[in-house]
Amino acid sequence: MNQILLISHGGFASGARQATELILGAQPNLHVVELDGEKGIAVFKQKLRDKITALSTVESNIIILSDLKSGSPYNSAMEVIVSNNLWDNITLLSGMNLNLILEITMAIDENHTPASLNEIITTARDGIYHLQQAALAAQTNDGDE
Repeated sequence: MNQILLISHGGFASGARQATELILGAQPNLHVVELDGEKGIAVFKQKLRDKITALSTVESNIIILSDLKSGSPYNSAMEVIVSNNLWDNITLLSGMNLNLILEITMAIDENHTPASLNEIITTARDGIYHLQQAALAAQTNDGDE
């Protein structure tokens, strides 16, 4: 079974995990490592390495969702992947939002391909919506009352 690791600045990842579990219930394969500004990047990197080591097994892959591309958590994960040649075992995605986490979590058992990941990313992007008054009025005034 795949493991999902949420990484972020501050408490973003733990809050996202809490929201995910509120919607889907307990998720034992959903893990968190966060960069604490007071403890610094060296502590974060060690916690990240330790978590990846603990989650790495022959029968599971790790999907890492990072809050921000090129941020310290993302760059640290990329460094671990590259320096340990973990390309076959770890997938790193950035731009973490609740839609993305839910989609990945609901597909926890899938063997993800670039095409399936692109579908999940598209679904997550589609969850970003700008509500506009004119569009709302058009939806409610369609003559079906």
